[in-house]
Amino acid sequence: MDKNVNLAAIDRSFIATNARKRDFEGPSNASNALCRFEFMEIMVRLGSEKFRGPGLVKTFTEATLKLIEEVIIPHSKLEPWQEFRDELLWVLEIDELFYFNLENLQ
Repeated sequence: MDKNVNLAAIDRSFIATNARKRDFEGPSNASNALCRFEFMEIMVRLGSEKFRGPGLVKTFTEATLKLIEEVIIPHSKLEPWQEFRDELLWVLEIDELFYFNLENLQ
């Protein structure tokens, strides 16, 4: 957060993103949560607030890329998820477990 993106700006972006939610409501899309596409929309809105609003960039694309490259990536911690998938999840034993219990899982 900074002078351009404060808590009020984040709240406005969240509310604006969720305004059309009635078309996508369901058990996996609560009114206080974001779907993947809504998460991307809020990133565009926040990038615009932070970089386009003050005139630092001209387009939404530039604002979003700048947000990702200068704010999100530097504060991100990469997790070894692919190793988890390869070594523990996508293995024959787990595949068989799911296969033999598929009917109950569905």
